[in-house]
Amino acid sequence: MPVENNLSELLACPRCDKTPLTVKDGNYRCEACKIDFPSLDEIPWLFAEPDASLGEWRNRLHFALQQLSNDSQRIKAELIADDLG
Repeated sequence: MPVENNLSELLACPRCDKTPLTVKDGNYRCEACKIDFPSLDEIPWLFAEPDASLGEWRNRLHFALQQLSNDSQRIKAELIADDLG
């Protein structure tokens, strides 16, 4: 029995708390709410509003990557200015 089937028996819908969730093509579905929950790298994305929360987390990741890029450029400029780079 695939891991997905065992896991689906343990998971509940974050909206209505119904179990089990059905599995199709690696994604999960609550038949009571008629909502699909995607899997990202085989991890179920179980949020009451999966599309909205996925967009929010993508925005957070984009912001964090931009901050890291800015910090990296600032540090490199400081090293060059101090003649350490």
